[in-house]
Amino acid sequence: MSEKRDRGRLNDDAPKHRNFKHGEGTKDRLYRIWSGMKTRCYNDNEPAYPRYGGRGITIHESWLTDYVAFKSWALSNGYSNELTIDRIDNDGNYEPGNCRWITRKEQNRNRRSNVMATAFGETKSVAEWADDPRCCVDYECLIERIRYGHDPETAITKPSTSYANFGTLGKDAILGIRQRRQEGHLLKTIAVEFNTTICNVCMIVNRKTWRHI
Repeated sequence: MSEKRDRGRLNDDAPKHRNFKHGEGTKDRLYRIWSGMKTRCYNDNEPAYPRYGGRGITIHESWLTDYVAFKSWALSNGYSNELTIDRIDNDGNYEPGNCRWITRKEQNRNRRSNVMATAFGETKSVAEWADDPRCCVDYECLIERIRYGHDPETAITKPSTSYANFGTLGKDAILGIRQRRQEGHLLKTIAVEFNTTICNVCMIVNRKTWRHI
């Protein structure tokens, strides 16, 4: 896995390179795919950001700063206008070893948003509930609660600090969890190593708790 970059909104320090040849630009479908990846991973005003950049998903350095490099990889690895980019490991980054081109039908079959939950008289995907203003936790925590059979309304509205006990995790563990994630380890692997939940790991990595460390 490539080294994790700082996450957050696009700012003066964020890469803004548009390295492409004459005639290539916003009308090029591949360029729009490339631009969309960057928005999802680095712009925290983007609605999809919590499911990408907010979870620590980043883009390989060579792709992030060089559209032509991304396009070259795409054309050498089966890209066509009927296909869409897909991350093989959903917890992994956008990088050559973790990306492929698949049909929209295949991607829809694999999408996180296929997990549905009914609460407050509404049925929506868990990903949509995570973006709902009534939701008090991020996607990783919410999907874990739903999968473990929690009542959907409680899962959505119960703050994470009351759901997850961080008391057994000391400073060394907090720093270790963040370091493992920076190294590219999966959330579930980190949770097992530190004897905690994926929800806890996600909250620590995204600094929604233990912010002072």
